Amino acid sequence: MARTSDRLSHYLNDLDNDSRPFGVAPLRHYPVSKPLYSPRVPRSSFSSAGSPPPSEASTRSSASRSSYQSDASSRRSSASTTSSAPSIPPWQLPDLNQQLAMAVDYDRGYDLPCEHTFNGCRYRFHPEYHQEWIAHGISHFLNNPLPTKLICTICDVEFDSASHGDTRSNYEARMHHIGQHFYENRTLDPNARPATHTRPDYFLLEHLNRTGIIDDAHYYALVNPSERPACEGLQRNGFVTPEQRERREREERQSHRPHNQAREDRHRRKEGKPKSGKGKSTYPAEKSRHYDTYVYR
Repeated sequence: MARTSDRLSHYLNDLDNDSRPFGVAPLRHYPVSKPLYSPRVPRSSFSSAGSPPPSEASTRSSASRSSYQSDASSRRSSASTTSSAPSIPPWQLPDLNQQLAMAVDYDRGYDLPCEHTFNGCRYRFHPEYHQEWIAHGISHFLNNPLPTKLICTICDVEFDSASHGDTRSNYEARMHHIGQHFYENRTLDPNARPATHTRPDYFLLEHLNRTGIIDDAHYYALVNPSERPACEGLQRNGFVTPEQRERREREERQSHRPHNQAREDRHRRKEGKPKSGKGKSTYPAEKSRHYDTYVYR
């Protein structure tokens, strides 16, 4: 009996020294920010996009297994402000194993990354916390209205708020569509690259630039990506120098000036050219005909 108690104490001590969140198996992806309380994510890493700061993992007592479980359940209940319990994504049909494993988070072969990586966000969510994933994406708009038109970051499907009723429903429908892509491309290969958004949503980027969330320089860099290293003295396509602009304006003014025939004639005389319309013919003169005179006798 004493040996069993020692093994239990040793097991609980190992759990206390484990840096992973409670119930999370080793993942093939980058550290996933569960419902925003993972001890792997420091407080300073949270962006100003409106996401709540992670709460510190409470100290688990190794004296009693019941106290450990009650502490874990209390942390789970206060982990997220969006939903009190994880739920199966709407694009994924639940099976028996998933229903039995809803209390723990294990590697399902994919996760849900935030698409605002261009602003430095690296959050990734377990599929069970898809509602937090959507709420986190909305928080990046900083209380500004959501875009009225969006496009999938993986395929060419567009989402217009006119067909979904409002901008919130339109945004959620788009995120569910993107989540379906991640689910279909799931894999348990430990060497596989983590799921990412393959391309930016240019409608979303234009909306962020229009609302002032990203500046013009950042916006143009995102919509015109280049692998060339940055260097000085480069201008975007279509740039007009001040000299070119001045020459164009001067030519524009001259094109609207009335024609002066007298001045044109003076220029022609200076150049040794005849006046316009009065020059000598360049064709040789036609020989005059001479008729013989016959004298009739």
